[in-house]
Amino acid sequence: MPKVSVIVPVYNVAAFLPKCAESILGQTHRDLELLLVDDGSTDGSSEICDAIAAGDFRVRVLHRDNAGVSAARNAGIDAAGGEWVCFADGDDWVHPEYVEYLLGLAQWAGAPIATMRSFETDFGGGRPRKETREVWTGEQALLATLRYRLPIGCNARIFERCSLEKNGIRFFEELAVGEGFNFNCLAFQAVDRVAVGNRRLYHYRKDNANSVTTRFDVRKWENGIHAIELIRQHSRIDSDEFESSWQYAWWRTNSDAYDLVVLSRSEGECRDFYRKVLDVTRSQWKIALKVPISTKDRLRAIVMGVCPRAIPWAMLQRRKLHKVEVETQGQA
Repeated sequence: MPKVSVIVPVYNVAAFLPKCAESILGQTHRDLELLLVDDGSTDGSSEICDAIAAGDFRVRVLHRDNAGVSAARNAGIDAAGGEWVCFADGDDWVHPEYVEYLLGLAQWAGAPIATMRSFETDFGGGRPRKETREVWTGEQALLATLRYRLPIGCNARIFERCSLEKNGIRFFEELAVGEGFNFNCLAFQAVDRVAVGNRRLYHYRKDNANSVTTRFDVRKWENGIHAIELIRQHSRIDSDEFESSWQYAWWRTNSDAYDLVVLSRSEGECRDFYRKVLDVTRSQWKIALKVPISTKDRLRAIVMGVCPRAIPWAMLQRRKLHKVEVETQGQA
């Protein structure tokens, strides 16, 4: 069986890293290496990385000065010894069949990329009632990602390393938010076939208060909106379908930023940013009626167009139920 490199960027995730590493080293696919890329952690994560490596010969640690998650993942790709690479975040964990399933899916389809349709989170999402697998074109996968019908992050999928090398696919290192979104869009455009399965074997943690999706930082979310602009700039596809799908992704990113501003009660501290994302949320929601997104996402867009604060309120109730905090970090 081919060797798989699992790349984990590590930055101040000491509380979660042992479970993440244990879940990867417990994979049913045994021919793998775990690359822990320590991005200048200051909370003891560096020492935990070294301790994990001392206990398993399949683990390598790359200690680096802090340069951001994108640079850390690129360093992992450059150091990878596997024929295939996949990613996990240090505060998440994976099911034992994660690598075996993705690799088997790619080999079944003869595709250089395999992806899951979704993942499970602290809010739910377990085994589907009926398992499916399909072969899509790269353009189909790109459009589905822009429409949020596939995960927008780089996790829950596997990439053939030689395909990444041949096509020069890397993360944009200036991005701290949306870096996986861009990476996926670049990778999908470079291939003819993508294998798509519906098992949920990646667990995306929602209770890390320092995560970029739970802790609001205006600078990072400005960076995330810039990331969507880069997708359009680097697109090789020129079609009405791409343009409308990109416009939806643009609106969705702004509306997600609006949600977090409200949840973190940061309207006063980042007033200009708040007004900008609120204006986009209110004025451009009808793009959701023009693209084939999920019914849930279409309803969300309608509600946000009519009463934007309704969605953050609903998210707040779910946050209280699952004890997930959203705090303010960084000011305008």
